[in-house]
Amino acid sequence: MVLGFFKRSSRPKDPELRRIVEQGFGDDIVTEEAPYPVILVKPYNFVSRYIEENSGLLRGGVQEAAKYLSVDTYSREFRLRGSLEDVRRLVKAVPGALSSVNLVVVDAIGVRAYLLSYYAVITAARLETEKGTTYGIEAVTRLAAMNRGVTLSFIELREQALRWEPRLSVYVEGLDKEHMALATSLNNLYKYMLVGSPREELAERIGLVSKLCRQHIEDEEKVLAAYKYPELDRHQAEHRAVTRHLSLLEDSYDGRETPPLERLVELVRIIENHLVSSDKAYAEWMIKQKIPIADKNLPQKYG
Repeated sequence: MVLGFFKRSSRPKDPELRRIVEQGFGDDIVTEEAPYPVILVKPYNFVSRYIEENSGLLRGGVQEAAKYLSVDTYSREFRLRGSLEDVRRLVKAVPGALSSVNLVVVDAIGVRAYLLSYYAVITAARLETEKGTTYGIEAVTRLAAMNRGVTLSFIELREQALRWEPRLSVYVEGLDKEHMALATSLNNLYKYMLVGSPREELAERIGLVSKLCRQHIEDEEKVLAAYKYPELDRHQAEHRAVTRHLSLLEDSYDGRETPPLERLVELVRIIENHLVSSDKAYAEWMIKQKIPIADKNLPQKYG
């Protein structure tokens, strides 16, 4: 189908180039829809089935990742009395706990715990004490055995790592579609990390993010080369930085542990920065050069 803003005389003659600027990813590339929120039906255990492997999420720079993903934060005092029920009450003390994702930070003298809570179910846990750091079920049970007052910090996390917005448009229909598909894939990976999905699920989604990201880079560079974009070399250098971060995410997942949350955050951050700076720069250049594949009004379609 010919898109409205393409005049027949201005359509790229090369079929592959035409596919990129009009359609985006080809039919051989599988994209995915955003999933519905995963709601655990009661009665359920308040600790995820996959908490052990999913606790790898908290092995990196937890606080830095939380800063990037934070929606809201507040603190309160709480009393642990040495039972698992106290930990359950602790997690449910978060306002809106049954419909939100939260990182609960538990602080006391010589103790810090991180509990990732998805709809009031603990999907990952990390406990730091003077004797060392533990993860998963062991971290939860050791926390539950404590009898002391603690300070809780509830950090509500957003449910999308990268929100595609009209301001990110590059004014080329196909490239916008590729950016949106990549954002959806990143958000799905993030979502399934938070909900504590099994390793096989995460491996599949990391693979899809990698495939879409690398194919998009190839497609975008083909378009910029065809229209002789003067900053192509610099743009390609930034793409190489993106693929380096992508490789770090892939390498951190070896089939045994979930990649730390900070790895995904690093990748999303560099992609978002690239979209709002370098990608927007070539988009504005295309408009100024009156290159016919670019339509300044396109963002309104996705508003």
